Amino acid sequence: MRDNRLRPNTGFQRFAQLTVNTAVRLYGSNSKEAQCVRQGWVVVGISVK
Repeated sequence: MRDNRLRPNTGFQRFAQLTVNTAVRLYGSNSKEAQCVRQGWVVVGISVK
């Protein structure tokens, strides 16, 4: 993933949020893609908006 906000010391929670933000930006907030990214994080115990 290429994002100027992604730094070498970015924590796991922040990385998860960036992936969701990217999916929302590319596909829309209610898209299947964004929902799948959110759900993928939930499965591993990370809650993102």
